Amino acid sequence: MKNKVVLILGTNIHWAPFYYRYENILINEGVEFDLIIWNRENIIEKCCAKKIYEYKKKDKSNNKNPLKITKFLGFSFFAKKILKKNQYDKVIFVGTYGCVSAVCANYLVKKYKKKMWIDIRDDLYEWFKPYYIAQEKSIKASYVTTISSHQYKIFLPEFNYNIMHNIDPHAIELKKRFKPQKEDLIRISFIGNVRYYEQNIKIIELLKNDERYRIQYFGAGSELIKEYCEKNKILNVDFCGRFSQDETISFYEKTDIINNVYGNDTLNLQTALSNKLYYGLLLKLPILVSPNTYMEELALKYSIGFSFYEKDSFANDLYDWYMKIKNKEIIPQFDLLWEKFYKEDEETIIALKKFVKGGN
Repeated sequence: MKNKVVLILGTNIHWAPFYYRYENILINEGVEFDLIIWNRENIIEKCCAKKIYEYKKKDKSNNKNPLKITKFLGFSFFAKKILKKNQYDKVIFVGTYGCVSAVCANYLVKKYKKKMWIDIRDDLYEWFKPYYIAQEKSIKASYVTTISSHQYKIFLPEFNYNIMHNIDPHAIELKKRFKPQKEDLIRISFIGNVRYYEQNIKIIELLKNDERYRIQYFGAGSELIKEYCEKNKILNVDFCGRFSQDETISFYEKTDIINNVYGNDTLNLQTALSNKLYYGLLLKLPILVSPNTYMEELALKYSIGFSFYEKDSFANDLYDWYMKIKNKEIIPQFDLLWEKFYKEDEETIIALKKFVKGGN
């Protein structure tokens, strides 16, 4: 008898592109599934779920509003109601957003011990003792709990975690179409939802109107940075707003360095691995990172990136470093790090396939 499987996602899919990894694996394994989703933006979600259950309470992610707790409770009770009604055999938490795995811990431990899969992609409220204790219950009752960065063990309960990296399932396919376009200047690109305004303004100020550089922002949210550049007559910056997934590769084709400068003022920024890192490894594009982060640690260890420090010599320092990469005085170990990640990922995918197709 086939397993009844449900995925639970506490945010919109475009904020959690790793959702498609689960969808693709389930489809390839011939496993039908439902989706319980918190549709925070009230948009039409396109996916391959047999049935979608939508919680449509509008919400802005990361707005730090303490009243958000009422929405977390609302989504958790909504999800629990669906679980009780449909009596699923297996539950997959695609990220812990929405806090269902913590709020409903007692129910999940009772009904889904060793029948739930928890995927952790960010730190949430581990600093809050009741949340930590509840989440620990679910983690220890899970079949597998995965994390996307080894450094997440710093803030999570002790457990034998699997690693499932932030590899965009489209990225490997995009590599086959990748045809880099060369130019004499160095093009630094932020590709995706454009955030971290203050960090990017610092970069722009240090590279503004420098003929050696072209700074590029491709994605929704670039409007504020565009206004700043126009107001301050900064001419070596290009922009493009929201784009479709199919266009992604064209932006990487005109990129020399990937902009992944997010800062380091939160635990997540210090410990997370960005999906841009995986694009960089696959396409052999170096990456610009923030200091005092796990991203910096890997970038320096494997010579695949450069740290952004706000100092007057930054433009010259970056130029000299990139020329050494370009002229192969520094050999980046793109393949070595990719192979390490791929092996970790492969082990987890095998476990996931066993989970969704295994007996109850």
